[in-house]
Amino acid sequence: MSRHQETRLALFNDKWAQRETLFARHAPLPFWAPGLLLTDATRSVYEHFLPVSEYAWDLASVLSDVLPGTFKNDAFSAWVPASLRQPPASLPDLWATLPPPVAGRLTWASADLWPLACALAAPLKHGTTAGRYPEQQQVLRDWLQHRGGPRFAVDYACGTGQGTWELATLLPPGSLVVGVTVEPLESWLASRRDTSYLEWAFQMRDAKCDYPAVDDQVEVDFVAGDFHSLAWRQETDLIVCNGLIGGPLLNRPGAMRDVWHCFARGLSPGGLLLIGNRFHAGRAADVAAFLAQRPDGIREIRADQHCFVFCS
Repeated sequence: MSRHQETRLALFNDKWAQRETLFARHAPLPFWAPGLLLTDATRSVYEHFLPVSEYAWDLASVLSDVLPGTFKNDAFSAWVPASLRQPPASLPDLWATLPPPVAGRLTWASADLWPLACALAAPLKHGTTAGRYPEQQQVLRDWLQHRGGPRFAVDYACGTGQGTWELATLLPPGSLVVGVTVEPLESWLASRRDTSYLEWAFQMRDAKCDYPAVDDQVEVDFVAGDFHSLAWRQETDLIVCNGLIGGPLLNRPGAMRDVWHCFARGLSPGGLLLIGNRFHAGRAADVAAFLAQRPDGIREIRADQHCFVFCS
């Protein structure tokens, strides 16, 4: 880090270490630990001593020194994790998104900043590891037997991209698969197959997060964007969209209609659409609402509680 960056981090740490001391002296609650029950009263106490918006702003300013796409006068660019650009209700809510070994910390060393930014942008709970949808892999193998030649595939909500790289292992030579995520930092990690931050966050190597090896004749690319901001020059042979239904980006009727329109517009004749929802058992109502809006141009091939298969 430059001297300017070190000074900014030191000022950040001094400020929030003093705030932590005040909390310890005067707050009527114990300091947060994993499992602490969060009530409105608890959040109110934390907001009095440790306001989350102020902390998020200060931390984003510090992280902007290490993120690839931010500048010192642009602390809240899209490269800053969304959990800081739009912080939750309280600091304990923010800590709850971090791995237990690092949750609850207010101050950081310079070596912490890069892996901290990655952990905030790509919480492991997002479920982007490979191997989560074996049903999809079998459906895809069967489909490819009747669809020879290179394919163009898009993996929406790809996260850190392990599933995208896994998808690429099944496609024939000459194919292109593009992973799409709204977090630029996730896209950056996915394109570089970088899991080093997980070792910092968990103090252990998590083999589930490794990236599958892909034949160099299949091209894999990643972009930051959403259904509205992207347009492809060619029709898509295969669309994958896992773990999105019922989440913060896809839980309203209007958004659901827009996504179906994107699928129907982009999918080539005879193209395959795979939608997975294995991780979110509590989203049954949202899944039903989403499926009910399927347009006539997309045929249902198979649908169960985890894996939905459609064809144009």
